[in-house]
Amino acid sequence: MSVLQQARTSYKQIKDVNATVATSTMVSSGDVEQSYNATLGLSYEQPNKFRFEVLKPEAQAGTVIASNGTTATLYDPASNTVSTVAMSDMISQDVSQASVIKQAGSVGQAQAGAGMAAMGASGMTPASLNNPTQLLQKANVSYEGTKTVNGYETDVISIEDTNASLGYSSSTTVYLDQKTSLPVKVVSNNTFTSDGETTTINSTIVVRDLKVNTGIPDSVFEPEVPEDAEHVDTEPTAPGEAAYYQIDFVEGEPIENLRGAEGTYTSDELIRFAHGSSEDPITRRSDGEFTTDKKLADRIESQDITVENGTAEVTFTVTEGEPVTLTLASYEKIGPGWSPETESEQEFIDAETETFSSGTHTLTVDLPSNETSE
Repeated sequence: MSVLQQARTSYKQIKDVNATVATSTMVSSGDVEQSYNATLGLSYEQPNKFRFEVLKPEAQAGTVIASNGTTATLYDPASNTVSTVAMSDMISQDVSQASVIKQAGSVGQAQAGAGMAAMGASGMTPASLNNPTQLLQKANVSYEGTKTVNGYETDVISIEDTNASLGYSSSTTVYLDQKTSLPVKVVSNNTFTSDGETTTINSTIVVRDLKVNTGIPDSVFEPEVPEDAEHVDTEPTAPGEAAYYQIDFVEGEPIENLRGAEGTYTSDELIRFAHGSSEDPITRRSDGEFTTDKKLADRIESQDITVENGTAEVTFTVTEGEPVTLTLASYEKIGPGWSPETESEQEFIDAETETFSSGTHTLTVDLPSNETSE
Protein backbone atom coordinates (compact mmCIF):
# COMPACT_ATOMS: atom_id res chain seq x y z
CA MET A 1 0.00 0.00 0.00
CA SER A 2 1.37 3.46 -0.94
CA VAL A 3 1.85 6.15 1.69
CA LEU A 4 -0.97 8.17 0.09
CA GLN A 5 -3.36 5.21 0.15
CA GLN A 6 -2.41 4.48 3.75
CA ALA A 7 -3.04 8.12 4.66
CA ARG A 8 -6.50 8.04 3.09
CA THR A 9 -7.36 4.92 5.08
CA SER A 10 -5.98 6.34 8.34
CA TYR A 11 -7.77 9.68 8.01
CA LYS A 12 -11.15 7.99 7.66
CA GLN A 13 -10.64 6.56 11.15
CA ILE A 14 -9.62 9.85 12.78
CA LYS A 15 -12.39 11.53 14.78
CA ASP A 16 -10.33 14.01 16.77
CA VAL A 17 -6.75 15.24 17.24
CA ASN A 18 -4.89 16.97 20.08
CA ALA A 19 -1.30 18.21 19.80
CA THR A 20 1.22 20.88 20.69
CA VAL A 21 2.76 22.58 17.67
CA ALA A 22 6.04 24.54 17.76
CA THR A 23 6.85 26.73 14.77
CA SER A 24 10.04 28.54 13.82
CA THR A 25 9.93 30.90 10.83
CA MET A 26 12.54 33.08 9.14
CA VAL A 27 11.40 35.73 6.64
CA SER A 28 14.08 37.33 4.44
CA SER A 29 13.69 40.10 1.90
CA GLY A 30 16.69 42.01 0.57
CA ASP A 31 18.85 43.00 3.54
CA VAL A 32 16.03 42.48 6.05
CA GLU A 33 15.68 39.26 8.02
CA GLN A 34 13.00 38.60 10.63
CA SER A 35 12.62 35.46 12.72
CA TYR A 36 9.56 34.30 14.63
CA ASN A 37 8.93 31.47 17.04
CA ALA A 38 5.58 30.37 18.38
CA THR A 39 4.06 27.42 20.22
CA LEU A 40 0.37 26.63 19.83
CA GLY A 41 -2.05 24.14 21.28
CA LEU A 42 -4.17 22.39 18.65
CA SER A 43 -7.48 20.57 19.07
CA TYR A 44 -9.58 19.32 16.15
CA GLU A 45 -12.76 17.29 15.83
CA GLN A 46 -14.40 16.12 12.63
CA PRO A 47 -15.83 17.67 10.61
CA ASN A 48 -15.17 21.34 11.44
CA LYS A 49 -14.56 21.96 15.14
CA PHE A 50 -11.13 23.31 16.05
CA ARG A 51 -9.14 25.33 18.54
CA PHE A 52 -5.76 27.04 18.11
CA GLU A 53 -4.34 28.64 21.27
CA VAL A 54 -1.07 30.56 21.40
CA LEU A 55 1.14 29.33 24.26
CA LYS A 56 4.30 31.23 23.31
CA PRO A 57 5.58 33.94 22.86
CA GLU A 58 4.40 35.39 26.16
CA ALA A 59 3.17 38.60 24.53
CA GLN A 60 0.55 36.64 22.54
CA ALA A 61 -0.08 33.82 25.04
CA GLY A 62 -3.76 33.11 25.58
CA THR A 63 -4.83 34.25 22.12
CA VAL A 64 -7.47 31.75 21.00
CA ILE A 65 -9.34 31.05 17.81
CA ALA A 66 -11.91 28.30 18.15
CA SER A 67 -14.91 26.97 16.25
CA ASN A 68 -17.87 25.04 17.58
CA GLY A 69 -18.70 24.00 14.03
CA THR A 70 -21.05 26.90 13.33
CA THR A 71 -19.20 30.03 14.40
CA ALA A 72 -15.56 30.82 15.07
CA THR A 73 -14.52 32.91 18.07
CA LEU A 74 -11.31 34.92 18.33
CA TYR A 75 -10.22 36.18 21.74
CA ASP A 76 -7.23 38.50 22.14
CA PRO A 77 -6.21 38.85 25.82
CA ALA A 78 -3.78 41.71 25.08
CA SER A 79 -6.66 44.00 24.08
CA ASN A 80 -9.33 41.98 25.94
CA THR A 81 -11.44 41.85 22.79
CA VAL A 82 -13.55 39.08 21.30
CA SER A 83 -15.04 38.68 17.85
CA THR A 84 -17.08 36.00 16.12
CA VAL A 85 -17.47 35.06 12.48
CA ALA A 86 -19.53 32.46 10.64
CA MET A 87 -17.59 29.36 9.68
CA SER A 88 -18.66 29.82 6.08
CA ASP A 89 -16.55 33.01 6.06
CA MET A 90 -13.70 31.48 8.06
CA ILE A 91 -12.62 28.36 6.18
CA SER A 92 -11.71 28.03 2.54
CA GLN A 93 -12.14 24.49 1.30
CA ASP A 94 -9.38 24.81 -1.30
CA VAL A 95 -6.38 26.65 0.15
CA SER A 96 -3.24 26.38 -1.97
CA GLN A 97 0.21 26.42 -0.41
CA ALA A 98 0.99 29.49 -2.52
CA SER A 99 -1.84 31.51 -1.03
CA VAL A 100 -0.81 30.49 2.50
CA ILE A 101 2.78 31.56 1.87
CA LYS A 102 1.60 34.89 0.48
CA GLN A 103 -0.49 35.30 3.63
CA ALA A 104 2.60 34.56 5.74
CA GLY A 105 4.38 37.45 4.06
CA SER A 106 1.46 39.80 4.69
CA VAL A 107 1.57 39.12 8.43
CA GLY A 108 5.32 38.92 8.51
CA GLN A 109 5.77 41.00 11.65
CA ALA A 110 3.30 39.12 13.86
CA GLN A 111 4.97 36.24 15.67
CA ALA A 112 1.88 34.21 16.44
CA GLY A 113 0.46 35.00 13.04
CA ALA A 114 3.63 33.75 11.42
CA GLY A 115 3.35 30.55 13.39
CA MET A 116 -0.21 29.99 12.21
CA ALA A 117 0.73 30.85 8.64
CA ALA A 118 3.58 28.35 8.81
CA MET A 119 1.12 25.73 10.03
CA GLY A 120 -0.99 26.55 7.01
CA ALA A 121 1.94 25.83 4.74
CA SER A 122 2.28 22.43 6.40
CA GLY A 123 -1.35 21.55 5.85
CA MET A 124 -2.22 22.03 9.53
CA THR A 125 -5.28 24.21 8.90
CA PRO A 126 -8.93 23.45 9.75
CA ALA A 127 -9.76 22.88 6.07
CA SER A 128 -6.80 20.58 5.45
CA LEU A 129 -7.33 18.65 8.68
CA ASN A 130 -10.79 17.93 7.34
CA ASN A 131 -9.11 16.53 4.19
CA PRO A 132 -5.42 15.97 5.05
CA THR A 133 -4.56 14.15 1.83
CA GLN A 134 -4.78 17.45 -0.08
CA LEU A 135 -1.26 18.20 1.19
CA LEU A 136 0.03 15.25 -0.83
CA GLN A 137 -2.03 15.85 -3.97
CA LYS A 138 -1.22 19.35 -5.21
CA ALA A 139 2.46 19.16 -6.10
CA ASN A 140 5.26 16.83 -7.18
CA VAL A 141 5.53 14.30 -4.35
CA SER A 142 8.27 11.73 -3.80
CA TYR A 143 8.89 9.15 -1.08
CA GLU A 144 12.25 9.57 0.70
CA GLY A 145 12.20 6.63 3.12
CA THR A 146 11.71 6.44 6.88
CA LYS A 147 13.09 8.29 9.89
CA THR A 148 12.55 8.46 13.65
CA VAL A 149 11.46 11.98 14.71
CA ASN A 150 10.98 12.76 18.41
CA GLY A 151 10.03 9.16 19.10
CA TYR A 152 7.66 8.85 16.13
CA GLU A 153 8.43 6.40 13.33
CA THR A 154 7.73 8.39 10.18
CA ASP A 155 7.48 8.13 6.42
CA VAL A 156 9.40 10.99 4.81
CA ILE A 157 7.71 12.79 1.91
CA SER A 158 9.32 15.44 -0.31
CA ILE A 159 7.01 17.97 -1.98
CA GLU A 160 8.05 20.40 -4.73
CA ASP A 161 5.56 23.06 -5.75
CA THR A 162 5.85 25.92 -8.25
CA ASN A 163 3.42 28.55 -9.45
CA ALA A 164 5.05 30.68 -12.15
CA SER A 165 2.15 33.14 -12.35
CA LEU A 166 2.61 33.98 -8.67
CA GLY A 167 6.41 33.87 -8.82
CA TYR A 168 6.22 31.20 -6.14
CA SER A 169 8.22 28.05 -5.46
CA SER A 170 8.32 25.73 -2.48
CA SER A 171 10.36 22.76 -1.31
CA THR A 172 8.84 20.93 1.66
CA THR A 173 9.76 17.80 3.60
CA VAL A 174 6.93 16.22 5.57
CA TYR A 175 7.42 13.53 8.22
CA LEU A 176 4.21 11.48 8.53
CA ASP A 177 3.61 9.44 11.68
CA GLN A 178 3.28 5.84 10.47
CA LYS A 179 0.47 5.08 12.92
CA THR A 180 -1.81 8.02 12.06
CA SER A 181 -0.30 9.45 8.83
CA LEU A 182 -0.47 12.89 10.46
CA PRO A 183 2.54 15.22 10.05
CA VAL A 184 4.79 15.36 13.14
CA LYS A 185 7.43 17.54 11.48
CA VAL A 186 7.44 19.81 8.43
CA VAL A 187 10.45 21.69 7.02
CA SER A 188 9.69 24.12 4.20
CA ASN A 189 11.74 26.53 2.11
CA ASN A 190 9.66 28.98 0.08
CA THR A 191 10.28 31.92 -2.22
CA PHE A 192 7.84 34.50 -3.53
CA THR A 193 8.95 37.01 -6.17
CA SER A 194 7.03 40.13 -7.16
CA ASP A 195 8.22 43.21 -9.07
CA GLY A 196 11.82 41.99 -8.90
CA GLU A 197 11.71 41.65 -5.09
CA THR A 198 12.17 38.16 -3.65
CA THR A 199 10.92 37.13 -0.24
CA THR A 200 12.13 33.87 1.31
CA ILE A 201 10.15 32.15 4.04
CA ASN A 202 11.77 29.17 5.74
CA SER A 203 9.90 27.37 8.47
CA THR A 204 10.08 24.32 10.69
CA ILE A 205 7.00 22.91 12.39
CA VAL A 206 7.34 20.24 15.07
CA VAL A 207 4.31 18.42 16.49
CA ARG A 208 4.52 16.95 19.99
CA ASP A 209 2.13 15.14 22.33
CA LEU A 210 0.04 13.92 19.39
CA LYS A 211 -3.15 12.23 20.58
CA VAL A 212 -5.83 10.81 18.29
CA ASN A 213 -9.43 9.72 19.07
CA THR A 214 -9.27 10.48 22.79
CA GLY A 215 -12.58 12.34 22.85
CA ILE A 216 -12.63 16.13 23.25
CA PRO A 217 -15.26 17.89 25.42
CA ASP A 218 -17.44 20.39 23.54
CA SER A 219 -16.32 23.06 26.02
CA VAL A 220 -12.86 23.06 24.40
CA PHE A 221 -14.40 24.57 21.27
CA GLU A 222 -16.29 27.23 23.27
CA PRO A 223 -13.46 29.37 24.71
CA GLU A 224 -14.10 31.09 28.02
CA VAL A 225 -14.08 34.85 27.54
CA PRO A 226 -13.96 37.36 30.43
CA GLU A 227 -17.26 39.11 31.07
CA ASP A 228 -15.63 42.51 30.59
CA ALA A 229 -14.16 41.64 27.17
CA GLU A 230 -15.10 44.09 24.44
CA HIS A 231 -17.06 42.57 21.57
CA VAL A 232 -15.65 43.75 18.25
CA ASP A 233 -17.74 44.06 15.10
CA THR A 234 -16.38 41.68 12.47
CA GLU A 235 -18.16 43.26 9.54
CA PRO A 236 -15.61 44.22 6.86
CA THR A 237 -14.62 47.86 6.79
CA ALA A 238 -15.63 49.69 3.64
CA PRO A 239 -12.85 51.40 1.65
CA GLY A 240 -12.05 54.84 3.04
CA GLU A 241 -13.44 54.12 6.52
CA ALA A 242 -10.08 53.23 8.09
CA ALA A 243 -6.50 54.41 7.68
CA TYR A 244 -3.84 51.76 8.28
CA TYR A 245 -0.38 52.70 9.51
CA GLN A 246 3.07 51.44 10.39
CA ILE A 247 5.27 53.05 13.05
CA ASP A 248 9.02 52.44 13.17
CA PHE A 249 11.46 53.36 15.94
CA VAL A 250 14.92 53.24 14.36
CA GLU A 251 18.52 54.32 14.61
CA GLY A 252 19.44 56.98 12.06
CA GLU A 253 17.50 59.30 9.78
CA PRO A 254 13.97 58.56 8.50
CA ILE A 255 13.44 56.96 5.10
CA GLU A 256 10.62 58.74 3.29
CA ASN A 257 10.38 56.38 0.32
CA LEU A 258 10.64 52.84 1.62
CA ARG A 259 12.34 50.48 -0.84
CA GLY A 260 13.22 53.46 -3.00
CA ALA A 261 16.74 54.84 -3.48
CA GLU A 262 17.32 54.78 0.30
CA GLY A 263 16.15 51.17 0.66
CA THR A 264 14.43 50.18 3.88
CA TYR A 265 15.34 49.89 7.56
CA THR A 266 17.71 47.01 8.25
CA SER A 267 17.36 44.61 11.16
CA ASP A 268 20.27 46.43 12.84
CA GLU A 269 18.50 49.79 12.61
CA LEU A 270 14.95 48.76 13.52
CA ILE A 271 14.48 48.92 17.31
CA ARG A 272 10.70 48.63 17.58
CA PHE A 273 7.68 48.63 15.27
CA ALA A 274 3.92 48.78 15.61
CA HIS A 275 0.96 48.50 13.25
CA GLY A 276 -2.60 49.74 13.66
CA SER A 277 -5.43 51.69 12.14
CA SER A 278 -7.67 54.67 12.83
CA GLU A 279 -10.23 52.17 14.18
CA ASP A 280 -7.87 49.84 16.08
CA PRO A 281 -4.86 51.80 17.43
CA ILE A 282 -2.49 48.82 17.85
CA THR A 283 -3.07 45.56 15.98
CA ARG A 284 0.43 44.14 16.38
CA ARG A 285 3.88 45.23 17.49
CA SER A 286 7.36 43.87 18.05
CA ASP A 287 7.81 41.60 21.02
CA GLY A 288 10.35 43.74 22.83
CA GLU A 289 13.32 45.40 21.14
CA PHE A 290 13.86 44.09 17.64
CA THR A 291 17.36 45.26 16.66
CA THR A 292 20.06 42.68 16.02
CA ASP A 293 22.78 45.25 16.79
CA LYS A 294 23.93 44.18 20.28
CA LYS A 295 25.75 47.47 20.91
CA LEU A 296 22.62 49.47 20.08
CA ALA A 297 20.42 47.13 22.14
CA ASP A 298 22.73 47.65 25.14
CA ARG A 299 22.48 51.46 24.79
CA ILE A 300 18.71 51.74 24.35
CA GLU A 301 16.03 50.58 26.78
CA SER A 302 12.65 51.39 25.23
CA GLN A 303 8.99 50.96 26.09
CA ASP A 304 6.20 49.80 23.76
CA ILE A 305 5.09 52.25 21.08
CA THR A 306 1.75 53.72 22.16
CA VAL A 307 -1.04 55.43 20.20
CA GLU A 308 -3.50 58.03 21.44
CA ASN A 309 -5.51 60.83 19.84
CA GLY A 310 -4.00 60.42 16.38
CA THR A 311 -0.37 60.41 17.50
CA ALA A 312 2.17 57.72 18.33
CA GLU A 313 5.00 57.98 20.82
CA VAL A 314 7.83 55.92 22.22
CA THR A 315 9.69 56.57 25.48
CA PHE A 316 13.21 55.27 25.92
CA THR A 317 16.38 55.62 27.98
CA VAL A 318 19.85 56.05 26.46
CA THR A 319 22.85 55.05 28.56
CA GLU A 320 25.98 57.22 28.67
CA GLY A 321 28.11 57.01 25.55
CA GLU A 322 28.66 58.35 22.06
CA PRO A 323 25.79 60.39 20.58
CA VAL A 324 23.17 58.23 18.82
CA THR A 325 20.58 59.50 16.34
CA LEU A 326 17.11 58.02 16.79
CA THR A 327 13.92 58.41 14.75
CA LEU A 328 10.25 57.64 15.19
CA ALA A 329 8.55 57.53 11.78
CA SER A 330 4.99 56.85 10.64
CA TYR A 331 3.67 55.61 7.30
CA GLU A 332 0.24 55.00 5.86
CA LYS A 333 -0.21 51.47 4.49
CA ILE A 334 -2.49 50.39 1.66
CA GLY A 335 -4.29 47.87 3.88
CA PRO A 336 -4.20 46.04 7.21
CA GLY A 337 -1.41 43.58 6.33
CA TRP A 338 2.32 44.06 5.83
CA SER A 339 4.34 42.69 2.95
CA PRO A 340 7.70 43.62 1.43
CA GLU A 341 5.98 43.66 -1.97
CA THR A 342 3.71 46.57 -0.94
CA GLU A 343 6.06 48.45 1.37
CA SER A 344 7.09 50.79 -1.47
CA GLU A 345 3.43 51.89 -1.74
CA GLN A 346 3.36 53.19 1.82
CA GLU A 347 3.06 56.95 2.18
CA PHE A 348 5.40 58.76 4.55
CA ILE A 349 3.38 60.69 7.14
CA ASP A 350 5.66 62.11 9.83
CA ALA A 351 8.97 61.67 11.66
CA GLU A 352 10.76 63.08 14.66
CA THR A 353 14.54 62.71 14.75
CA GLU A 354 16.96 63.76 17.48
CA THR A 355 20.48 62.90 18.62
CA PHE A 356 20.96 61.76 22.22
CA SER A 357 23.94 61.03 24.46
CA SER A 358 22.08 59.90 27.58
CA GLY A 359 18.86 60.28 29.55
CA THR A 360 15.17 59.40 29.17
CA HIS A 361 13.32 60.85 26.18
CA THR A 362 10.12 60.61 24.16
CA LEU A 363 9.60 60.91 20.40
CA THR A 364 6.15 61.67 18.97
CA VAL A 365 4.70 61.53 15.42
CA ASP A 366 1.36 62.17 13.79
CA LEU A 367 -0.63 59.30 12.28
CA PRO A 368 -2.90 59.20 9.23
CA SER A 369 -6.63 59.53 9.87
CA ASN A 370 -9.55 58.12 7.92
CA GLU A 371 -10.15 61.63 6.59
CA THR A 372 -6.64 61.90 5.15
CA SER A 373 -6.84 58.42 3.62
CA GLU A 374 -9.90 59.20 1.52
